[in-house]
Amino acid sequence: MRKHLPYFLVPILLLIFYVRIVSTVKVKSDTYDELKCLKAGENLTAGAGWKVEASVFHPPLSYYIHGFLLKDSYQHHQVDKKVFDARLIMAFFPVILGFFIYRYTKYKFGLLPGLLALFLFTFSPNIIAFSCLIVPDMLVALFIFLGFYSYEKALEKSHKRRFRSSFLAGVVFGLALLSKYTGVFLIPIYIVLGLRKLFLRKIKPGDLTKRFLTVCIVGLFVLNFGYKFNNSFKPLNSFSFESRFFSKISKIPVLSGIPMPVPAPFVYGFDIQKHITEAGHPTFLNGRRSTKGWWYYFIVAFLIKVPIPFLILLIFTVFFNPSERQDKIDLLIPVLVLTLPFILFTKSNPGLRYLLPVFPFLFIYVSSLSKVFDCSDKNKDASDKYLRNRSRLGGITVICLLIWFGIESISIHPHYIAYFNQFIGGPENGYKYLADSNIDWGQDRFLVIKFSEKNPDVKLNPSGGPEIGRFLINVNNLQDVFCIEEKHRWLKQFKPVGNIGYSWLLYDVSLQDYENLLRKNTEDYYSNYLAGFVTNDKRYLKKSLELNPQFVKARLKLGLIYMNEKKYSSAVPEFLEVLKSEPWNQYAYKYLTDVYRIIGNINLSDKYRRKHKIAKILSSYVVDVSTSADFYKKAIEKNPEDAKYWNNLGFVCWMNGDLEKAVFNFRKAYEISPNFVDYLGNLAAVYKDKKEQNKYQELYNEYMYKYNLLTTARVSQIRYGTDWMILEDVLILPLNE
Repeated sequence: MRKHLPYFLVPILLLIFYVRIVSTVKVKSDTYDELKCLKAGENLTAGAGWKVEASVFHPPLSYYIHGFLLKDSYQHHQVDKKVFDARLIMAFFPVILGFFIYRYTKYKFGLLPGLLALFLFTFSPNIIAFSCLIVPDMLVALFIFLGFYSYEKALEKSHKRRFRSSFLAGVVFGLALLSKYTGVFLIPIYIVLGLRKLFLRKIKPGDLTKRFLTVCIVGLFVLNFGYKFNNSFKPLNSFSFESRFFSKISKIPVLSGIPMPVPAPFVYGFDIQKHITEAGHPTFLNGRRSTKGWWYYFIVAFLIKVPIPFLILLIFTVFFNPSERQDKIDLLIPVLVLTLPFILFTKSNPGLRYLLPVFPFLFIYVSSLSKVFDCSDKNKDASDKYLRNRSRLGGITVICLLIWFGIESISIHPHYIAYFNQFIGGPENGYKYLADSNIDWGQDRFLVIKFSEKNPDVKLNPSGGPEIGRFLINVNNLQDVFCIEEKHRWLKQFKPVGNIGYSWLLYDVSLQDYENLLRKNTEDYYSNYLAGFVTNDKRYLKKSLELNPQFVKARLKLGLIYMNEKKYSSAVPEFLEVLKSEPWNQYAYKYLTDVYRIIGNINLSDKYRRKHKIAKILSSYVVDVSTSADFYKKAIEKNPEDAKYWNNLGFVCWMNGDLEKAVFNFRKAYEISPNFVDYLGNLAAVYKDKKEQNKYQELYNEYMYKYNLLTTARVSQIRYGTDWMILEDVLILPLNE
């Protein structure tokens, strides 16, 4: 019976896994990145090559897979149907990964550990969550694992099979590179694993060098073949880099002229991803927002998004020392290599999904627990009796934890992305701790549409300030993850009354709720502000300002009430007082524009309208950006070939109304860096201000043509709804308003 057990259980576990994926795909809408991936697949299969940024955002293997298989259906199916079909195709690869996890574990530790590792994999909410999507996270997890598996075997093979095993490992390495840029982590994994084998004298230095070089050469050939050798072997100094890392390397004389043995699109895409990790990414953690992240972000995310029973099993395994100790140490190499860079060397904390390639190794590491309490001796002395009792107790404990793990997995279906464990009270409280792809990646649009049709009185994503009524808001909006301003603090004063897929929260807020809040916090400036806002009662707003004179929102609302009462002489001082605290507050300039337009002072209205436009731009920046002309003139004197300084000086000239100098500086910036199309956009915007429509249209058309091209290098700009976030100090004028 035990001999035939895997022939029954392995297919059953994999089938259940795939069925759960399919049932989830049916109810979940496309996530933020999936349409970009779908479009890239469509472009590549149509012969467009790597001309658009979407095609290099990730390497093309996943694009090829769903792109070529769905090529004939692109013209006939709706987008939702295309996404559904592509998901079903990509879901086969996690199934393949599950099979090889079982096979590797069985080979290393035995049958029961193999089945346990497969169970943990197929029932992991984190794994199922991203097995349902067409993003390449699970694809690269597959090939990183196979890369480790095949290279480890290559190091163990006899001399006669050395080349064949190394060649196979090289092919897998190339496929990993073609899956996602994190596939490059296989290189340090190979180096550390090889050095460990060398230290243990399991391989000779010469053999290790030959096998490593074979893997690298074959892998690079597969990578180039996958890109059709598109501009391979270009030297570094021929690229226009956006990241500081590649920019510095390309300026090193010894390295700058060396041909890169990789395709140009791969280099461009890698540069984009590296630039994001340097610039940072909007992140939310435990009530705080940041674009620079926290070193402990992934640790916290792991502890609250992984089922508690698995964490307990992991702790048990760490303190358990089985006979396979040396093999288990090998498993820790990819765990550390794949984890430490995201903790120590990145400012981007987009979500736990970046650690998905670690999970297969952890499942295998834990699987040896199936043999922890195995007592093979049959002696009858007291010590053996103790070991048998310990084995029985340990077995019961492990079984209970596995049952708990399975219940956790089934109970969250089909909302796997939003899974959180009981450390924080379960998925109902996930919105308080994490956002983005950890809970809200746009996956519940279908469910929200159905709810809205049945509840037309519910307002979606309120953004105008404190209100009364029923509201449905997604987690990213509630936490203002992709906004500079904290717009929804008022709503977080109340508890949601329901949720949709845990990623959308339902609120029912009445005037009584505001009154109760104020009654509990009579001396709190924010509670007074809320009461004054919803009731238009100036007494509460003045009380709020007494408690916190620097709270500009209360002053802005007070000025608006004066405006509505036509007391313009009282409104203007309030707005001007705001500008003393926040010199570039866009709302103060907007209201001043409206006040002077109403009273007929067109000159002042136009003056404040222009300042409002400037303030709106500057308010989009996460970083501090100088608006001093002298600062940029001095910077240009020191480094006249830095296009950013010319561009920013042009922006300052535009701010001051000197359009001719603005044109000169923007043009100079664009001449220095013609691939940086935002400089071209700035030039077009100035011609629009100059009322030179023909020149503006010519430059605008050129801008739109180049905007999505591969060679485009742009600052990190994130748009979420109507909000913009700009993460770098390059000043940009809006082309369309």
